[in-house]
Amino acid sequence: MTSVLSIIVITALLIGGLRFLLPNVDLLQAPLRQWVSEQTGFSAQLEGIAGQWRNLTPSLTLENVSLATSDNGPALLTAQHIDLQLDVFATLMRWQPVFSHVTLDGVVLDTGQLPEKDTDTDVRDRLEDLFLARLGQFSIPSAKVILVTPSLETEVLTIQDLFWRNQAGQHQAQARIGVKGTQLEAVRVNAAFTETEGLETLTGDFYLASEAMDLAPWLTQTLTPSVTIDAARLDAQAWVRVESGQPRDALLSIDDLALKWHDGVQKAKTWAVKNSQVQLTAEGERTWRVDTDGIWVKQDATTAPAVSRLSWQGTDENWRLNAADLDIALLRPLLGLASQSEQQHRMAAALAPAGQVQTLALSKQAETPLRYQATLTEVSADRWGYLPAFNGLNATLSGEGGRGQAQLELGAQSLPYGDFFQAPLPLKQGKFTLNWQHARQRLSIWSQEAVVKGADVQGTGAFRLDIPEQGAPFLALYANADVADAGQTWRYLPTRALPESLTGYLSRAIQGGQAQGSEILWFGALDSFPYRGHDGIFQAKVPLRNGALSFDTAWPTLTELDATLLFDNAGLTIDGDHVRLNDAVSHQVQAKIVDMTEPESRLELEASLSATGSAVHRYMLATPLVDTVGAALTISTSTG
Repeated sequence: MTSVLSIIVITALLIGGLRFLLPNVDLLQAPLRQWVSEQTGFSAQLEGIAGQWRNLTPSLTLENVSLATSDNGPALLTAQHIDLQLDVFATLMRWQPVFSHVTLDGVVLDTGQLPEKDTDTDVRDRLEDLFLARLGQFSIPSAKVILVTPSLETEVLTIQDLFWRNQAGQHQAQARIGVKGTQLEAVRVNAAFTETEGLETLTGDFYLASEAMDLAPWLTQTLTPSVTIDAARLDAQAWVRVESGQPRDALLSIDDLALKWHDGVQKAKTWAVKNSQVQLTAEGERTWRVDTDGIWVKQDATTAPAVSRLSWQGTDENWRLNAADLDIALLRPLLGLASQSEQQHRMAAALAPAGQVQTLALSKQAETPLRYQATLTEVSADRWGYLPAFNGLNATLSGEGGRGQAQLELGAQSLPYGDFFQAPLPLKQGKFTLNWQHARQRLSIWSQEAVVKGADVQGTGAFRLDIPEQGAPFLALYANADVADAGQTWRYLPTRALPESLTGYLSRAIQGGQAQGSEILWFGALDSFPYRGHDGIFQAKVPLRNGALSFDTAWPTLTELDATLLFDNAGLTIDGDHVRLNDAVSHQVQAKIVDMTEPESRLELEASLSATGSAVHRYMLATPLVDTVGAALTISTSTG
């Protein structure tokens, strides 16, 4: 009873003394500055002190406080105002000043004044001790932390509405933080953790949430200048587990990631991720694992999974990625976003690919090219360059860097090549192994095994196409083909490789027939045809049977032609053992066109006819010789 009465009396005397001292506390500036130095462990300077009663609680206000590592050193921490609310009862019990709450406003912490990490840990330890132990419960309405990056540039970390509670190694905090001038300007943070010997022993959980985080500045710096980011907003949450001062795992929940951009090729594009989660797990000091069970993308009014499963594991220099069930159409906008040139933008927009990537595997090691492997199903794309429009492509591809190989299969369809051919190519089945290599400013595409079955022709062969960045493509090709209807030859004439006059002539001339074992050889630059300088060769050997050839529209069509047609660059020779000219039949026919590209090219035809006189007469009447030989035969009577 006596001790209780003593405490009451002492408390009354203390409160009375405080009521007298607080209005005149400025007289105690020097002792208080010394006390602040002792309590914080730093050399303290302050410009003013004020005392007052607030909510029946005595409090002190320190004006323009600065803490330095030494008496004459630069300021490490400054504060415009520090309000300290005295806990009278706790002060009496411990016989030293105890504050129920401390408010620090206008705080600036300059980490550039900290010593090197490996030279002097005392300052860092004192700073940790100040905020993790000596300040029991405090709040910071506004603060800035000046950070020095490895490139010696400064970043400013802003802190708003911080509330912090320390109690026997248990710590709780909540605040809004951001990095000034970046997309990280408004992140809510809640934390609950423990520590025994500073930040290196910190263990606990952190919650972070962003609302409408602006990613546009960061994307603008990261992506090629040919892309203009109109808007990029992120709403996300993260739960982070830290053990012994190191992050161990985290769960990232993307509520909404909305992007809008344009690339100067098409109208503005939009893309959005909705309600997707990503798990991050530390597997070593620098090794991480990233997993997701689905990335959901919003397109128009529907939301669908663009990736059903993805796993990344490794470090910045050595990593591997595995993914499954990627929807190419949903991910297609990212092709344009990641393109590095306007040409790549145009290619991505023109191809408009769709389909599924069933499996995808990527791996990268330090100082080695990227390795990749993928299985694709039901892929479609529009025409671009030398690539036709197609659908239903199934492929397995693998490669390293700019070199790769693909096993390709296509089903029945029509392949539009634009102006490369006069009409879409009818395909029943296509199966071939395609290789490519990009090196020395040249893209090479080749296949040593290609099988193509069309409605009118089927064949096998091999080819190589070199496409330089400057100059004309160079083609090397050999193929064997069986032709069911030679009358469809016009479909397969490459209009960009052949002169327009030759394309037109062959389209009109070859009107029917079949051919087994046709051979095609091509070696030369495509723009140098017909290789008059002996810098290339084009040959096609066609063993035509029951053919129909209109060598001139003014002359009757040769029918029932059994002959070998040899196309040699711009020339054509025909060597046959059977042909019908209306009612006349020849068992030996030879023909030659020296240069089919010349406007005045001539056909030289030799044939031994077996026919009656009246049959020859009727044939001549159907030719341009009707006024000469035909007239003579009309006047005379031919029999036999």
